[in-house]
Amino acid sequence: HKYLTKYSYQNAETPQLWAELEAASGLPVQTVMKTWTEQMGFPVISVKSRQEGSDRILTLSQAKFVAVGNPDVSSYMWQIPIKILRGDSGEIIDVMMDQRTLEVTIPNLPADAYFKLNPGFLGFYRVQYSQEDLTSLFAAVGSM
Repeated sequence: HKYLTKYSYQNAETPQLWAELEAASGLPVQTVMKTWTEQMGFPVISVKSRQEGSDRILTLSQAKFVAVGNPDVSSYMWQIPIKILRGDSGEIIDVMMDQRTLEVTIPNLPADAYFKLNPGFLGFYRVQYSQEDLTSLFAAVGSM
């Protein structure tokens, strides 16, 4: 509402919209949106996990998604809001992927419990699981 009132009957530019959304939400809208509007394509997130005691450690890596061939890891990088679903409790964990590779710890996630990135498919990115994690996810979906 504030944005519409402030800029009614005027020309506004994209950065002004991001600034108003950032002020209203308290989130880094300008920084995130710059990575989405100033480069082409969208990312694929590769995820691998390992168990350390009772915790599951996820290693997330981003690259530009390509339908055929190898992902382009050269100059593309996004700031990506990521949601991770814990299979044991249904809890959603929010993280901001603001680097090419990121480690995320899911505390007390048993080795036999699954996790899922992008539950509800609301994020604008693809997910590539390791074969082991994909098998675990398939087993969980099959038992629902």
